[in-house]
Amino acid sequence: LQFRHLLFWGAFSGIFEGQFASVVVSKSFHASDLLIAIATAMPFAANIVSLAWGMLSVGRPKIRLTMQFGLGAVLCASVVGFVPVTTWGSVWFVIQIAAAQALLAGVVTVRSAIWKSNYPFESRGQITARLQQIRSFISVIVVQIAAAVCDVHPEGYRYVFPAGAALGVIGLILIRPIRIRGERSELRRLGRPSAADAPSAKLSFLSVFSPGQALREMAAVFRDDRRFLWYCVAQFLHG
Repeated sequence: LQFRHLLFWGAFSGIFEGQFASVVVSKSFHASDLLIAIATAMPFAANIVSLAWGMLSVGRPKIRLTMQFGLGAVLCASVVGFVPVTTWGSVWFVIQIAAAQALLAGVVTVRSAIWKSNYPFESRGQITARLQQIRSFISVIVVQIAAAVCDVHPEGYRYVFPAGAALGVIGLILIRPIRIRGERSELRRLGRPSAADAPSAKLSFLSVFSPGQALREMAAVFRDDRRFLWYCVAQFLHG
């Protein structure tokens, strides 16, 4: 099911790559260099939201969250085709794409939790690597096709994004039957947290976006997992 889901979902998420969005902003809307730069950088900025999505997913059904994030992204893609080719239209296009990419970051965040629960530790890396290869391969092909369409017809984005949204809906239908191992017992435990479990209890939607809450959650994770702390430091220095 994950394989079939990613065949369609990879095609949908591919059209939200920053490179393609910047091509549309440049060739279809003839926007400013600043707006093109913003469109290019949006996928990286959307990853920052993953911190909030990770906190929000604690104590909540993962497939339901995936469906909610995914449907939100599909809705954004569906209405992109109605954006007029004007100066304000280019701004509205970028806003809609940014919202979709933020929601797609939520799908990626929850997906990692699903894989962690469903795949054994010994072979998890191999399984997820193959799935990611499939998703990346499909995304590259879709971006190339979509870019070619917009080269021939500058307003081709009006068809590309709704068509991608249709593929996204199919991908969500395919992932819906998936069951997560041990989720029911985990949800019961987090629904009635003990004093030791309190930092990992389900958070309200507003508290998820609280900078103070985010910093406290980060500090708790780094305090409990020093190897992960040094991994993040290495990633930061590498970046």
